[in-house]
Amino acid sequence: VSKGYEIGYAASIAATQLSLVYGQSVTKDEIRYDPSVFQNANISDDISREQLTISARQTIRASTIFFGKAMYQKAQYSSGQFSGQTPGLIPDFVLSLGLTQQFDARTWSGLYLNHVSRQNYDASADIMAKINQMPSFNAMDAFLSRSYGNIDSKFTIKNVLGGVNASSGGYGFVSAPGATGASNYYYYPSDPRSLHLSVNYKY
Repeated sequence: VSKGYEIGYAASIAATQLSLVYGQSVTKDEIRYDPSVFQNANISDDISREQLTISARQTIRASTIFFGKAMYQKAQYSSGQFSGQTPGLIPDFVLSLGLTQQFDARTWSGLYLNHVSRQNYDASADIMAKINQMPSFNAMDAFLSRSYGNIDSKFTIKNVLGGVNASSGGYGFVSAPGATGASNYYYYPSDPRSLHLSVNYKY
């Protein structure tokens, strides 16, 4: 159960659009994965969040659009013995940049870049302050889309940079060959560089 509020402002000046949004919330009984017991559970401590998001969009010569969004967020336990500590998998800062280009009425291309800051691993709250943080990472995608009458097609390259990034990870008991194991870091890697083609037909 979350209670919160948001307040924001948006403005358009010629070909420029700007927006600013600030919000706060407090969540009770949030369900989070607890690596110490290998299952999801309602946590007894409240979690408070603050978030500030700035967005901008600029149209250039009617065919080129540049946009960006910067989000700063702060989350922490606001009650209980871990009060003031940041839970896992909540980055402080996320930056998104994009550029789209329209070649004609039927053809578009685009490039997107995301930066995710360091964040805590998903781990038991009692050891969170004693372990490392997940490193920050960058990811880039590109696409080319074209329509042919009722047919829309899109070719996308995911993870253009080919980086080996972990979008999620934790710290807990990790099994090893030979029925052995120990507490260690583990990762859920992002997709490698890959090609995607989609075709849609409108009836």
